[in-house]
Amino acid sequence: MLSQVSSGHDEDVHTLQYTSVNFSSEIAKRNHFIMFYAPWCGHCQRLKPTWEQLAEISNVLEETGNIRIAKVDCTTESTLCSEQDVTGYPT
Repeated sequence: MLSQVSSGHDEDVHTLQYTSVNFSSEIAKRNHFIMFYAPWCGHCQRLKPTWEQLAEISNVLEETGNIRIAKVDCTTESTLCSEQDVTGYPT
């Protein structure tokens, strides 16, 4: 079960970070659940610990599942986010 309690980690160690360099090649490999976010967004900040927990669980189940948990920072990847029709955060 996912909890909304932060583990105290500032860095996401389980969530994959995609950029315009690796986005297309990575999503072609398997199914993804991707959060498009902005670091300054309050809703994104509140979702971050839960997203990290989801990624951790997904990594454990990776051998039996076919889904990856990832994120894209739309402040640094604005073109990619535009191409994906992102108009608000988190998406």
